[in-house]
Amino acid sequence: MRMILFDGMFVCGDLQPQPEYGNKTCLGYIYELSKQNKFDRFVLVQNGSITNVPDGIKNVIVCDNSPVSIITAIDDNARNCDEIVVFDAASPFYDAAFTESMLARHAKYMADWTYCLGYPVGMTPTIIARKIISNLKQLAIEAKDDTPRRDYLFWALSKDINSFDIETFLSEHDLRTMRLSFGQTDYQTASLTAKVFAVTKNMTTQERAAYLSQHPELAYCGPYMVGWDITDRQNVACDYLPHLDRTGSTDLDISIYNKVLTHFAGIADYKMTFLFAGLGEPLLHSQIIEMVRMAAERGIDIVIETNGAGTETAAAINKLIALPNEIKSHITMVIKLDAYNAETYNKLHQGGDFAAALAVYDKLTAADIRTYKLVTRLPENEKEIEQYIRSGETNRLIVRKYSSYCGSLPDRRVVDLSPFERCPCFHLRREIAVDCSGRARRCPYNDEIIGDLHSDSVETIIDKMHRLFEQNAAGELADCCQKCDDYYVFNF
Repeated sequence: MRMILFDGMFVCGDLQPQPEYGNKTCLGYIYELSKQNKFDRFVLVQNGSITNVPDGIKNVIVCDNSPVSIITAIDDNARNCDEIVVFDAASPFYDAAFTESMLARHAKYMADWTYCLGYPVGMTPTIIARKIISNLKQLAIEAKDDTPRRDYLFWALSKDINSFDIETFLSEHDLRTMRLSFGQTDYQTASLTAKVFAVTKNMTTQERAAYLSQHPELAYCGPYMVGWDITDRQNVACDYLPHLDRTGSTDLDISIYNKVLTHFAGIADYKMTFLFAGLGEPLLHSQIIEMVRMAAERGIDIVIETNGAGTETAAAINKLIALPNEIKSHITMVIKLDAYNAETYNKLHQGGDFAAALAVYDKLTAADIRTYKLVTRLPENEKEIEQYIRSGETNRLIVRKYSSYCGSLPDRRVVDLSPFERCPCFHLRREIAVDCSGRARRCPYNDEIIGDLHSDSVETIIDKMHRLFEQNAAGELADCCQKCDDYYVFNF
């Protein structure tokens, strides 16, 4: 017997009827398509946000979106079905013929798990054998990790992957480097899904993948992060960053900050992170605590990079720790160490205090604020990164690649990890960079100004970023982009 599981666990908001789906919801649309595969059972597992569930689908609401809870719900509702097809309830890209070919191979080779590689998340189904669900559940229990994750099934499988028979459908066009995701997990993903569906509705899965590989400009769906350089004041001169002069005195006008915050907070289900980093020390901004509070109260997550040095920084950290837990839950702190011992740290940070930075890490961690150590990979500290690994201190460690800031600094990379084939820039696609004067820059690694938030709307800045990304995706690289190798990494 066959069963299809519509996965609605990570759908944000309800699914509304749309003209392009024949005035059905996305779930109703793919339900009708899936009937071609002659399933014996149709089950929806969801978080309770989907209210319009077609007759014929069993509606299972799982209030806890941990992997164990979701897999338990699947186990309880699979009954005697031998094959279970899992497909995203908010993705309209269901292809009955493609699914049938997957089912045929799954049955022919008596696979435990059949999945697709090279396709975007949400475009293709996964097939699991009923007999392994209890094993997946046990692996999830043993992992003792309740972190919500959209790939909960593969996450559980990966804990003992060699124990399962796996079949793989490879895409002729490997789209993994595009890092696309379809469905309705946030505003941006929903927008991308609608845009791609509008131009590929009548295509097969293979045709759609080919089209996306030829049209990378379609990937733009709005920023996920605003990188704030909120002050040019510095209390430590960092050896691998430009502008080591510590005489700056400009703080970002909080009205500009509020303008950007209000724009994104006003869009339902918009996924946004504010990163306070850049070339200045963000905790030296006189209104940093208020800025954190403003964002957290509007549901925006905040990441702050700090060197943890000096009395002003220490005072700001104490104020962060004193914030209510509901505010602190939105905060992630990143301590710039760049070394495992003080000798190396002092070579890279003039005026820094290694012991103070470590103490700040311990203090923030003890206060239940998510805190990480940051090491920018350099020839000077390569062996010390190995020390972190050997000592088992990698759980809260971020290793960042060195940036030459579009060729303005010497090349100090330990290794070149850039792709063989250049992909469109993720920074142009996913971010906005704002300096302490309220001006929007092309990217965090270049000083080209593309707008001024004193006079330009946020929509205007986003439109400019969109155009820059389309040019970049078409291979029209600006001079700074030709000298840059940061295009293939991104933060959020």
